[in-house]
Amino acid sequence: METRPCRIAAFVATAVLASVTLAQQEAAPPVLPGLYHGLADMKNTTTREIAPGFSTRVLIETEAYYLRQDDFKFSDTELSLFQLAANLDVPENIRGHAVLLWEAESSGAIDLDEATVRMGGTRDHPWFMEGGKRHIPFGAFSTHFATLPLSRELSETRETTLMGGYTARTLTLQAGIFNGALDHDMTDYEDGIDDMFASMAWAPSREFEAGVSWTTDFGESDPIQESLFFEAIGYNRASGVGGNVSASAGPFHMDIEVLGAIDDISVLGNVIPVNTPVTNDTRYVRTFQPMAWNAEVAMPVAADWLLCVKAEGTDDFNTLPEFRWGPGIVYAINDSATIRLEYLSARFAETPDAQTAVIQLAAGF
Repeated sequence: METRPCRIAAFVATAVLASVTLAQQEAAPPVLPGLYHGLADMKNTTTREIAPGFSTRVLIETEAYYLRQDDFKFSDTELSLFQLAANLDVPENIRGHAVLLWEAESSGAIDLDEATVRMGGTRDHPWFMEGGKRHIPFGAFSTHFATLPLSRELSETRETTLMGGYTARTLTLQAGIFNGALDHDMTDYEDGIDDMFASMAWAPSREFEAGVSWTTDFGESDPIQESLFFEAIGYNRASGVGGNVSASAGPFHMDIEVLGAIDDISVLGNVIPVNTPVTNDTRYVRTFQPMAWNAEVAMPVAADWLLCVKAEGTDDFNTLPEFRWGPGIVYAINDSATIRLEYLSARFAETPDAQTAVIQLAAGF
C-alpha cells in the first residue's frame, strides 16, 4: 500500500529530475519581475540603506478582488498588507533582524512578525547561531501570484526558536528547537521545549535550487494549530516533511513544492451540550493527514511582463481547496512597484466551487 512519505518522495524526485533537465540548458535564466519570490525574500530583503550597516524596506500591497461561489458574489478593495523589515549589521559578525507586519485578515494591530539575532553566517564565519521569533525554515512558498500558495496557507509556521547552522555559497543547513503550543495532554499546564526542525537548501547555480525540510510536528503550523487549539483536550502529533525545487531554462521558470504530514494527526475533543457534564460519552477522536502542493510555470512575454500559470491542491484539510488552478500576469512598473492580475478556480471537498479574480498593486521602497 502506498504511504504518504512515498507519495511526497516520488513527487519531489520527479520535480528534481524535471528541474535538473531544465537547468542543464545553456540559455541564461529569465529575468522575473516581482518584489519577492518566496517567504524568505519577503521577510529578509532590505533595499534602502539608512545608515552604514542599517537597511530597511517598506512593502505595501493593495488589492481589488471579486469572489463567486455558487450563488454568492462578493467584491471589495482593501489594503491587504503593510510590512516594515529592518536589518542591522554590527561588528563581530552579528546581525539583528526585525519585521513589523499588518495584514487585512489580522485583528487590526501591527504585529511583531519577526525579531532575531544571528551570530556568524558570513563568508569568513559560515557556522551560525540564531535566536528569536521567526518563520521556521519549513517550506519555500515560492510564487508569482498575489494569492498565497496553498502550501503556505497550510504549512506556514512562526515560532520563537533557537537554531544553528552552516551557510556557504551553494549550501545552507539549519536545525533548531522551539516550544510548540500543542501537547499530548492539552489540560496539563506543565510545558517545555518539545519540537524540532531541520532544513537543507542547495543552489549550485542561478538556474537551479532545491530544498528539503522536516519538523517533528506538522500540526504546529499556524493554520492547523489555530484550527485545533480550542477543540483539542488531547493531541497526538505527526512529523512533517517537505521538498521544493526551482529551475529555469530559456524563457521558462518552474517552481514545485509539496509539504505534508507523514502520519495521522489525532485529536481528542469534546462535544458539550448545554448544562451537561463532560463524560467519555461526549468525547470524540478525529484523525487527519494534511498535505499541500503547488506547481507554477512562468515565462516573460515582453519587457517587464510575465505570464504565469499554476496548479495546486491540498489533501485532508477541508477549509482549503482540494484543487485550484489559474493564470496570472505580472507587470513590473519599475524595480519598486508591480501590478499583478490573476484568475483562480477552486474545487472544495464539502462546499461549492469558487472563482476569484484579483488585481494587486504592490510597492517596495
